[in-house]
Amino acid sequence: MKLCFFVLSTLLWVVPALSQNDLLTGRWESINPDTRSWIRVEILKNDEGEWVMRTWSMSGRKPTRKMSQGPDMPIRFHGDDSEAIGIAELEQGSAKVTSTMMITKNILFLETRHDYKDEKRNDVSYLSVMARESAAENDRPKEVGIFGMWNNIDQSARGFTRVWILEREGRYLFLPWGAAGDSETSLGFRWLKFSDPQNLNRGTASRDNGNALVASELKLRGDKLLIETEYDYKDNSRRQDVKIEEEFEKVE
Repeated sequence: MKLCFFVLSTLLWVVPALSQNDLLTGRWESINPDTRSWIRVEILKNDEGEWVMRTWSMSGRKPTRKMSQGPDMPIRFHGDDSEAIGIAELEQGSAKVTSTMMITKNILFLETRHDYKDEKRNDVSYLSVMARESAAENDRPKEVGIFGMWNNIDQSARGFTRVWILEREGRYLFLPWGAAGDSETSLGFRWLKFSDPQNLNRGTASRDNGNALVASELKLRGDKLLIETEYDYKDNSRRQDVKIEEEFEKVE
């Protein structure tokens, strides 16, 4: 299945494979408030001189969950005009796991997709937003106003199940999730734009998913976040364009 790439308007610099270590080498910690994918990764050369991504995630059930290390994932770097800096892939049991790496403003974005061989399970994507280990605690995003994690009030939402809005060095990110069977899947991130820089209570974000242009308008109204999203289909599926209005409450 085709991997869904992020749309990045301002990558730092995509360089040949031999100099990727300057951008990526080292340990990265997740700054997601409730990440469901990697909570830590380390990008390094292994004993065979191959570039790999070492991963950690949480395993087990509450309250005894603990951090566990996963297998190394070989990395392919891009030296062309691709938006992705690198891709790590691994055949792992019943699924093919693919992580697409991008970096901007000293933040590492990892979109990790699990393509299951068992047709009974839905493929799913997770998004990890990471800062370097030494700076991760200081890079925790602010949670005031419109910023923070928001849950859809409607448990059977057709659009976004939850969204995360954060600011990074004067730029704003909108990260939504959607339902995928009994689970959730990352819908990729998009830049959030505010019409009035002095009033960060209303903004817009859009993304071209290939089969549809998805445009969202966000409004902060009291302690609720209202999101109106238009889906403009262009894949000859004869699906009717649709507009969905949803209400969200902040996760405290």
